[in-house]
Amino acid sequence: GYFSRVKYNYDNRYYITGSFRRDGSSRFHEDTRWGNFYSIGGSWRVSEEPFMSGLNWIQDLKVKASYGEQGNDRLLANGNPMYYGYNSFYGTMNNYSYSGFYFTQLANRSLQWEVSENLNAGIEFNLFERLSGEINYFEKGSSELLFNNPRPMSTGISFVKDNVGAMVNRGIETSLNVYVIKGEDLRWNVGGSLTAFNNEITELPREEIISGTKKLQVGRSLYDYYIRQYAGVDPQTGKALYYKDVLNSEGNPTGERTTTTSTDQATKYYSGSAIPDMTGDINSSISYKGFRFSFMFTYGIGGKMLNYTYANLMHSGDYGTH
Repeated sequence: GYFSRVKYNYDNRYYITGSFRRDGSSRFHEDTRWGNFYSIGGSWRVSEEPFMSGLNWIQDLKVKASYGEQGNDRLLANGNPMYYGYNSFYGTMNNYSYSGFYFTQLANRSLQWEVSENLNAGIEFNLFERLSGEINYFEKGSSELLFNNPRPMSTGISFVKDNVGAMVNRGIETSLNVYVIKGEDLRWNVGGSLTAFNNEITELPREEIISGTKKLQVGRSLYDYYIRQYAGVDPQTGKALYYKDVLNSEGNPTGERTTTTSTDQATKYYSGSAIPDMTGDINSSISYKGFRFSFMFTYGIGGKMLNYTYANLMHSGDYGTH
């Protein structure tokens, strides 16, 4: 790889930085091996402007923004690169008394770098010599996503690694720190942070891709669960019930639901997201004559988790599992 960076500062008020890098990876075919990525950012220290000279309660006030791109070549399966047709792409088999080899994966000569695009904008402040913090808006997009693109079972290959789709994360993150006591010997500060974001798929090679507990569609989140919904227990048989759509004569949902004990007949529904509504931390530090005590709590509010351990314990076996 090759990397370059330029930084400029004018009068401790205006800052600008830029970078450019060119990376090559042998995990791709020689025709698509190289990727070009750049970044640019700037900030303005408003507090250093002449018109701010009379506002002594503002120690620092900065406005900033940046945009940058990064490449990702982490397309590994069992620790091996996924492009090469001769590297971990063949398996052995026995067909009665005959041994042989078969394709487990297909090489993809057009595979290229996945690109991560990051946009950040926000403000930093230090007020009253006690209160400091920052507020930022961010967008983190990903294009040319490396994904296991499903193949028809008739091909003998379940998927091929490919660049398919794009998605974006949008959100805000804030942090705040307050000096409750700011003495010569005794200092006590309290701080905290909060982050909230949402995820959206913006491009796919087909209308939908179902993979495990997820059903990927444009406009929805990569972290939305698409699963059967539990409807309680059948009082007559004691078997688990699941919801399913009532269909009309043409096979389309009528908007009504009924229940079934068969998981094969149960309808899968979007059932919440794994993304928390917000995450962050609360921290505090007390120092006195060289001694210091500090702590930090982290938190997450909202978001759902699929509990496979509980599901296995509740399976339909005679004695359960552990």
